[in-house]
Amino acid sequence: MASPTTTRRPPSADPSARARLDAGLESALSPLLRVALHLLAAPVAMILPASAQPFSIIGITSSASLEWDALLRGLAGVQPSAVLEVLLDVGSDERFAALPELRFYIGVPLITKQGQLIGTLCVIDSVRRSHTDPCDLEALQDLAAGIASQLEWHGSAARLEQERNFYDAVAQNADFLAIATDALGCVARLNPCAEQMLGIDSAMAEHQPIWALFSDPVAARLVERAMRRVLCGALVSHGELSWLTTDGSRRHAALSCSILRDGSGAISHVVITGIDTSALRRSESAARRSAQATDQALSARGEFFNFVTHELRTPLHAISGYCDLLLDPGLGSLSPDQIDFAKEIRSASDHLFALISDLLDLSKLGAGAANFAPKLLRPAPLLRSCLSMLKTAAQQNGVILSLEVGANPAPIYGDERSVRQILVNLLSNAVKFTSSGGSVRLSLATDGDWQRLMVTDTGIGLLEDDLAKIFEPFTQARNSPAHHRSFGLGLTLSQKLAELHGGRIEVSSQLGIGSSFTLVLPSAQRSGQNPAHEKHGFVEQSGL
Repeated sequence: MASPTTTRRPPSADPSARARLDAGLESALSPLLRVALHLLAAPVAMILPASAQPFSIIGITSSASLEWDALLRGLAGVQPSAVLEVLLDVGSDERFAALPELRFYIGVPLITKQGQLIGTLCVIDSVRRSHTDPCDLEALQDLAAGIASQLEWHGSAARLEQERNFYDAVAQNADFLAIATDALGCVARLNPCAEQMLGIDSAMAEHQPIWALFSDPVAARLVERAMRRVLCGALVSHGELSWLTTDGSRRHAALSCSILRDGSGAISHVVITGIDTSALRRSESAARRSAQATDQALSARGEFFNFVTHELRTPLHAISGYCDLLLDPGLGSLSPDQIDFAKEIRSASDHLFALISDLLDLSKLGAGAANFAPKLLRPAPLLRSCLSMLKTAAQQNGVILSLEVGANPAPIYGDERSVRQILVNLLSNAVKFTSSGGSVRLSLATDGDWQRLMVTDTGIGLLEDDLAKIFEPFTQARNSPAHHRSFGLGLTLSQKLAELHGGRIEVSSQLGIGSSFTLVLPSAQRSGQNPAHEKHGFVEQSGL
């Protein structure tokens, strides 16, 4: 009788595992195939796998009348059947048309205990038969059941080996620590990342208690305590661990300790995994140092601004006071040129005073030291007083001011000084950049949970490219007249004050037509306040 012969199908996802599986199957199933040959006195017995099974055709032959390679080609298209097939004379069965020398065929289905068809046990002869012994068929079916069990076992073994290879590859290439110990806590295996983090060699670590791997005694006690906890019944133990390595550097890791049990439920291994958090700890430490440095810088900046503004305000007050004295007719007369010079000095000192105030306010906002006390504000008196502060400037520029408030306006919830500062700044800009005969309107509208305080002018407008930049410090619109140039801090300060309220300033503009700046503030309801509506509404126009 010839030796067993195996043919390979295209390789599976894991060719090495499949080769080991087929080699094992050949040695395990060849004796069973020999029994099938003797049982039916046939020259050929083989196992045809069902589709997607992880093994190749396995067979054995004792006759040269049925050439092996021809058999394999001829049976390649025969689909496994879930029922016993006994063909005493193959005859005109189209499935075997490619094997004219085949005359006798028995196909016994190979079915697992779960009812899955995994292949067919085939007994083949080149001589037709007149009958078969029912006892032989029954024995053949028992033999097929044994073969199915062997195939199922080998399939499970292959899957387990693939899983083991997968997890081995993960552990070997992972960037996290992985250590396995026995039930007594002695190291059975550790991955390269663990070697690197602990500064040890795996050969030296094996069979040592895991806590002995840590030269830091505090870390060793914590690891031993975690081991004892899971060995005493805890499902898992988590914790942060810090230790000194042999080279004197400090490492940090987030560790997890859990147990593995064998088939009887006894503890077989303890598994410790850990993520290196050393870089994270260094980053957190650097962030804390940076935050401390920032706080110190902000504090120093605040002190500097307070000092400078105090030192600058004092002489500016003196300059303004002396200018007022020079312009006082009761103290003597000045020439027209001298009067103009004194007015220019007073204007310049006022400009510097406003700049210093803005810088001081920005400094306080940046340091979180701004005085901010929001409360419910009645809209009408607040908006009317803001317009009143611009009345003289509007009259000098020939600009018409107007105020529009709907009926029963809801209270504004905000810091009165800040809201007034924002609105006066927006109104001042609108009056400044609106030509004689133009108009500036201040209006209030409610939009859901928001209140919109809108300053609309018919001034020179803004270039489209400037709309996104005008709230940046020290930035002015490029089309601003030279005599209206400033340091560009007013809108920056106003936007920051609006954000302090949880709101914002929106802007829209058309060059040569005008601009609209809208202070958007949360309503009293949105801020969790209980508003009391005013009992009147009005529309006022110039003559404030």
